[in-house]
Amino acid sequence: MGESWHNNHHAYPSSAKLGLLPGQIDLGWWLIKTFEAAGLASNIKTPDNLAPRPGARRVDDLGTADAVAGT
Repeated sequence: MGESWHNNHHAYPSSAKLGLLPGQIDLGWWLIKTFEAAGLASNIKTPDNLAPRPGARRVDDLGTADAVAGT
Protein backbone atom coordinates (compact mmCIF):
# COMPACT_ATOMS: atom_id res chain seq x y z
CA MET A 1 0.00 0.00 0.00
CA GLY A 2 2.86 2.39 -0.70
CA GLU A 3 5.00 1.68 2.34
CA SER A 4 7.80 0.20 0.21
CA TRP A 5 8.04 3.41 -1.82
CA HIS A 6 8.00 5.46 1.38
CA ASN A 7 10.85 3.39 2.83
CA ASN A 8 12.78 3.67 -0.44
CA HIS A 9 12.34 7.45 -0.29
CA HIS A 10 14.00 7.50 3.13
CA ALA A 11 16.76 5.16 1.98
CA TYR A 12 17.50 7.32 -1.11
CA PRO A 13 15.96 10.77 -0.55
CA SER A 14 17.62 12.28 -3.65
CA SER A 15 16.48 9.50 -6.00
CA ALA A 16 13.81 10.05 -8.66
CA LYS A 17 13.26 6.29 -8.76
CA LEU A 18 11.40 4.83 -5.78
CA GLY A 19 10.30 1.43 -7.12
CA LEU A 20 13.64 -0.31 -6.61
CA LEU A 21 12.72 -3.98 -6.41
CA PRO A 22 10.98 -6.24 -8.95
CA GLY A 23 7.23 -5.86 -8.67
CA GLN A 24 7.36 -2.30 -7.30
CA ILE A 25 5.56 -0.37 -10.03
CA ASP A 26 6.69 3.26 -10.04
CA LEU A 27 4.42 5.45 -12.17
CA GLY A 28 6.34 8.58 -11.18
CA TRP A 29 9.54 7.05 -12.57
CA TRP A 30 7.82 6.26 -15.85
CA LEU A 31 6.64 9.89 -16.07
CA ILE A 32 10.16 11.18 -15.39
CA LYS A 33 11.58 8.87 -18.09
CA THR A 34 8.93 10.22 -20.50
CA PHE A 35 10.00 13.78 -19.64
CA GLU A 36 13.63 12.76 -20.23
CA ALA A 37 12.77 11.31 -23.65
CA ALA A 38 10.99 14.56 -24.54
CA GLY A 39 14.01 16.59 -23.43
CA LEU A 40 12.19 18.04 -20.42
CA ALA A 41 14.28 16.30 -17.72
CA SER A 42 18.00 15.64 -17.35
CA ASN A 43 20.58 14.75 -14.70
CA ILE A 44 18.12 12.31 -13.13
CA LYS A 45 19.31 10.81 -9.86
CA THR A 46 18.85 7.10 -9.06
CA PRO A 47 20.41 4.86 -6.40
CA ASP A 48 22.81 3.63 -9.11
CA ASN A 49 24.38 7.08 -9.52
CA LEU A 50 24.14 8.35 -5.94
CA ALA A 51 26.92 8.03 -3.39
CA PRO A 52 26.72 4.90 -1.22
CA ARG A 53 25.10 5.39 2.16
CA PRO A 54 27.27 3.80 4.86
CA GLY A 55 25.21 1.82 7.32
CA ALA A 56 22.16 1.58 5.05
CA ARG A 57 20.72 -1.91 5.34
CA ARG A 58 18.09 -3.89 3.51
CA VAL A 59 15.77 -6.33 5.21
CA ASP A 60 14.78 -9.20 2.94
CA ASP A 61 11.54 -11.18 3.03
CA LEU A 62 12.93 -13.61 5.60
CA GLY A 63 13.64 -10.87 8.11
CA THR A 64 17.43 -11.04 7.89
CA ALA A 65 19.45 -7.94 7.14
CA ASP A 66 21.90 -7.67 4.26
CA ALA A 67 24.11 -4.70 3.47
CA VAL A 68 22.63 -2.70 0.59
CA ALA A 69 25.94 -2.03 -1.12
CA GLY A 70 27.58 -5.07 -2.63
CA THR A 71 24.87 -7.69 -2.10
